[in-house]
Amino acid sequence: MEGNLRQIILWLVAVAVIVVVILGVRLAILRSAELAGSPLNPTLATSAPFGNPPKQWGVFANAFQINDLDDPFSPAKIDATIAVLKDLGVNAVLLPYEALPTGEPNDAVNDVMVDKFSKAGLSIVMLCCDGFEFGETNRYQAAYEFAQRLGQKYGNQIHYFQFLNEISGTAIKPGHSGFTFDDYEPEKYVKIRELLRGLTDGLASASPRAQRILSAHWLGIGIIDQLINDRVSFEIVAWHWFSDMGPDPVAIPLATERGVPAEFDGQIFNLPAHFTKQGKRFWVTETNLTNGSLNGLERQQADYLRHMLEVVKATDNISGFFYYRLTDGAENAGKSAWGLYETSKTADGSTLNYDHPKEAYQVYKDFLKIEHQARPVPFDLQPTNR
Repeated sequence: MEGNLRQIILWLVAVAVIVVVILGVRLAILRSAELAGSPLNPTLATSAPFGNPPKQWGVFANAFQINDLDDPFSPAKIDATIAVLKDLGVNAVLLPYEALPTGEPNDAVNDVMVDKFSKAGLSIVMLCCDGFEFGETNRYQAAYEFAQRLGQKYGNQIHYFQFLNEISGTAIKPGHSGFTFDDYEPEKYVKIRELLRGLTDGLASASPRAQRILSAHWLGIGIIDQLINDRVSFEIVAWHWFSDMGPDPVAIPLATERGVPAEFDGQIFNLPAHFTKQGKRFWVTETNLTNGSLNGLERQQADYLRHMLEVVKATDNISGFFYYRLTDGAENAGKSAWGLYETSKTADGSTLNYDHPKEAYQVYKDFLKIEHQARPVPFDLQPTNR
């Protein structure tokens, strides 16, 4: 009996040693991979820490999408927009939160807009705060209460909220690229940081599962990095990338003439990898040929969209893509033609209607059919940064 017990003990010890060795090797491999993809080596970090979930495929639209200048709000036009989005095949839509001229929320428009798009099965990303004033004193509290109300009102219908637009341009020094925090005005940054802290904290207090988004553009990583270092809570970095900035945000050639420090000259920089290694999801929420199809460049606009779609498809750590925008917009006449869809005047000339899709629309539609991605995507029930 004693001999059998001794053999059992020796067998258990041997098994324990084998398990420890296997775990040690596995941890060493994981640690090696982590170091290889650290923010100090951003171009090596090509896999997202979130796996490879279905992507959000969307487009920028709004409650006044086919309104002529000064047209009144029309719920029927939202229905027309939803029909176009359904035909296109996107599963998400980015919508600005509408404000009154007084700076107060336009609840009469926002309530109808949110209700209609959410009932249509589209995942809403709400762009908040453009046109709103929070004052110079008690900015944190004013922003907190604003976002808390937003979460209380729409938290059951909206899972994604973007606060401010292109933060990279809010406090930047003139003539700088924004690649490092030295490119920003410290006093302006503090004001932006406290405003964002109020907005992100306020939303979490009312809708703790909502995903909070901060956006930037071109090379403006310095301010986003600093917000992360200062522990402003958010889950997703959204980037705006147009053709004049370079082919795409995954392989950016850095050069001193583009405003980056000399030590980065000649490097290839990967934006999604840079932020996913800091625990953030990465989306592209505005992209287009620089002026869209203006001046007869409809084919080039479609070609650039095709390129960006293939980049996003091939890049696991880009988990959201939103094209800018659905229609050109009457306010952009003669300046840009970013839309996927042409509009035209009604017969009596009183307003606008959807007329016909551009080549870029068909490129996006065909792509989504092949990908079979155009379906609502469950949002993350366990936010990454609380």
